[in-house]
Amino acid sequence: MYDCRNFFGKEKVNLITANNLNKNSFMENQIYHIKIKKEYASALIEDLQQVDAIEILELQVPDWQKKETLKRLADMKNNPSSTISEDEFLKALNGEDE
Repeated sequence: MYDCRNFFGKEKVNLITANNLNKNSFMENQIYHIKIKKEYASALIEDLQQVDAIEILELQVPDWQKKETLKRLADMKNNPSSTISEDEFLKALNGEDE
């Protein structure tokens, strides 16, 4: 058991750790994507690391993506009128007309 009162407002929450994965073989090698509220994320991740419940993966951004990002930022700086707002982008992405 891991005490998560500060994070979830419940008395206790069971966490599946590397130690008990063998007992629950159906959960081996599973990756879960979860959303954590910003104000709790850092502390929760640190606590999960301390009990060896998670593995932090450091993903490398490819060089081509870094170069393209720098190019696009420079384009935006040199021609700000060519940009659109986040709302305009999301509407266009969802096929909504203005």
